[in-house]
Amino acid sequence: MFAIASALNAAKKAKKDEFYTQLSDIENELRHYKEHFRGKTVLCNCDDPRISMFFHYFAYQFEALGLKRLTAPSERGLSAKPTGGVLRAAPAVGNPVNPV
Repeated sequence: MFAIASALNAAKKAKKDEFYTQLSDIENELRHYKEHFRGKTVLCNCDDPRISMFFHYFAYQFEALGLKRLTAPSERGLSAKPTGGVLRAAPAVGNPVNPV
């Protein structure tokens, strides 16, 4: 326990405190739930969809999962949405779940 706390404190001091979920972990977990995504809207609440592995997974699996919509509002005010097989970034307007 002490070693983990020590490593986290060292990362905090070095400003290396960003830890991201790996794509392989996402794939291994979400493979059990594929049928639950058909016809659904997925909201990936992330800082930047360009580097989010969750957004990456859902964007590349968009058609295979049968998603209705994938939205990722970001701090930069963009909402990335796959449209017709193409990933487009558009200004985020209104509520991403119930757009204006």
